[in-house]
Amino acid sequence: MPHYIKVLMPCLLFFLDSTLPDQPVFIRNGSLEDMPSSGKPPKEWFFCGAVGESPPDIHPNGLFGVTKKPAHGATFVGLIVRDNGTSEAIGQQLESPLKPGVCYRLRVYTCRSENYLSYSRKTRLPANYDKPVRLTVWGGNQLCYNRDLLAVSVPVDWSAWRPIDFEICPEKTCNHLILEAAPTEEGQSYNGNVLIDFIQPLIPYDTLAGRPEADMVTMEDPKPGSGRESWENLIYRTVRSQGLRSVFEDTFGNAYHANPDWWTFFRTAVADDMAVQINLSAGRADLEPVIREAALEAGYPLKHLRLKKNRRKTRDSGFRWKSRQLLVIDL
Repeated sequence: MPHYIKVLMPCLLFFLDSTLPDQPVFIRNGSLEDMPSSGKPPKEWFFCGAVGESPPDIHPNGLFGVTKKPAHGATFVGLIVRDNGTSEAIGQQLESPLKPGVCYRLRVYTCRSENYLSYSRKTRLPANYDKPVRLTVWGGNQLCYNRDLLAVSVPVDWSAWRPIDFEICPEKTCNHLILEAAPTEEGQSYNGNVLIDFIQPLIPYDTLAGRPEADMVTMEDPKPGSGRESWENLIYRTVRSQGLRSVFEDTFGNAYHANPDWWTFFRTAVADDMAVQINLSAGRADLEPVIREAALEAGYPLKHLRLKKNRRKTRDSGFRWKSRQLLVIDL
């Protein structure tokens, strides 16, 4: 390679990087989907609370008197603060870091449960963790430590699901994101809860204009009652999809990161309460993570999705209904 190219190449790469638009930062399993249980963070998330205390709970699990339905998908997480001064938190390592000098919008759906029945760590007596708390957002470069406070919500005192849009403007690069319950006033110790669900991609945001830096495609939410002809057209379009992912939003401004065709497919399956079995041939195994991600982003209950991988190449792509509520697709 000529010497002048070696000299100019770093300058060219720096110029291209500085002129490209800032990219969204994606959240894995933002829908917080997993088997309902107590004392266990959902898949892709780690426990980041006090040593010796129990991890958060995945609801609805029939415990603690929590009766809320999810805001998205089939499960959500409850975070609590305790009268001994400890709190619960979950976090994950981001696919790409948050950059200093860039502001992001982080949308999280939240509410408070009127009942969260357990025992007081302080008195050892039954207690209701029903008081409002704040939701705090931290960024850092380790699992739980050396973290910086990025945003704090108002006290979550509402009982119906409602989105909170956090404005995240980190002062340094952050590879980890942590969500933690916190008392309404610093230094307080009491029993309270906040429920969280549908944690969305961090979208680069123009804070002055009050909108995302880049325009996003808006996807219409399917209506229930799709006929066979509509389903057939949807299936033909979906199975031809190349599996590419993109960022888009729905008519409510919620952001998603998935393949749009598969997302629309699973949103339609949600609307029509359709169970789906997908048989993947050996040559299409690369679609498995794309399909699972789209199902999660669409809020499709994973217990209704059956993915079967075959070692041999199967017949041509096709589909059939095993029953009115079970669709089988061969890929």
